[in-house]
Amino acid sequence: MKPELSIVIPVYNHPDELCAMIDSIIANSYQSWELLLIDDGSDKQTIVCEQEYAKKDPRIKLVERNQLPKGAQTCRNMGLQLAQGEFLIWFDSDDIISDECLKNRVASIKSHPELDFMVFPSGVVENDKIVSGPHIRNMGFRILPDDLSLFAQRFLPFTVWTNIYRVDSLHKFGMNWDVNLLSLQDSDFNIQALLRGMKFDYAQVPIDYYYRINYSSNTIASNIVSKKHQKSHAYWIEKTFQQIQSKYNHRYDYYIYLGALKLFHYSCEKKYDDGFSHMISKIIMNYSKKWGIICNVQFFVLKLFSCLMPYVLSLKFAFFNYYKNQKSMIKKKRILMASAY
Repeated sequence: MKPELSIVIPVYNHPDELCAMIDSIIANSYQSWELLLIDDGSDKQTIVCEQEYAKKDPRIKLVERNQLPKGAQTCRNMGLQLAQGEFLIWFDSDDIISDECLKNRVASIKSHPELDFMVFPSGVVENDKIVSGPHIRNMGFRILPDDLSLFAQRFLPFTVWTNIYRVDSLHKFGMNWDVNLLSLQDSDFNIQALLRGMKFDYAQVPIDYYYRINYSSNTIASNIVSKKHQKSHAYWIEKTFQQIQSKYNHRYDYYIYLGALKLFHYSCEKKYDDGFSHMISKIIMNYSKKWGIICNVQFFVLKLFSCLMPYVLSLKFAFFNYYKNQKSMIKKKRILMASAY
């Protein structure tokens, strides 16, 4: 008998956190699921952990990535290809879910046959403890009516693990993860879903997913400033311009420009990078002359003032519009989350 729900988790090490996630899935009251652990070349300890769970529970299947390139996006594509369920959820391996997560998600999307996917609120695990109140990392709450404008500016209203999808809809709309992206894959996937017309809504239910924040890990921080990731960021900016403009012309240029500034801020928060700034401004100029000129002026001011004052102050001065926008969005999000709690 086929499972009703397919759960796909890309796995790369972190065996302790992985065990906690699998245990939280098993503990759910809803039981008609398959769990596809798509391993991306983990260490021996993680492989042993996966094998032990697969031996104990036939619903759990260990699948080694056999496609290139290496990465979570390839693993997620494999999971979609292998999924047997009517519905699908992509989870991360180092988070946890509530006891009623699966039941609530399946019941909610069943009650809305007109929708292709649904979005659910998420919480946070910090220092191995669930945060009981609002947190800036909470997702799955409607912040603005226009979600595409938020994704374009890299302010995520939801992510993929907050959602449940109809498998038929994913195939119908030709949804796949972009394997050319080293990061921002989640944002790109959601932008594609919105542009291709997938119908969705936010579920009004309690938080059912907890995103783990691990301050001791600096892997992401070290990778995001690398030249490879900068090229990937540039690819995301250009792709986002191309695809959004093909449907909405220049309506979202301002938001994509803000998203580009955010990527520069993340990648060059401590030191100005002339090569990356040139890469970004050139892309923006190609797709939006107005915001390209403004972007060039901002980078010129940043470069000039970074010679006269501390870089952090120069960044805030040059990117004043970006910081103002971020502050406004964070305020709206906190007000929304406070009312939800």
